Amino acid sequence: MDDAVKPMVPGGATQPILDRLEDQIGWYDRNSQKAQRALKLAQVIIAGLIPLMSVFPLPEPAFKPPAAGPVSIAAARSTPRLPVAIT
Repeated sequence: MDDAVKPMVPGGATQPILDRLEDQIGWYDRNSQKAQRALKLAQVIIAGLIPLMSVFPLPEPAFKPPAAGPVSIAAARSTPRLPVAIT
């Protein structure tokens, strides 16, 4: 009867849950390393563009949106207030 129950994991692993967990940890490690490399590259590129943007000014836009003051006030009023800790 013991021969009928075998793990469904390739390689005949005796601890499929731990094997799956190790597989997931490895997947997240690889993908987080890729994302960190991409983020660092983007930061270097953007940091390099800042001096160029100051040398070459952008043209004046044809349409100017209304002042951001009323919009920022409305956004601030719509956010929930954080509790203040009294010490």
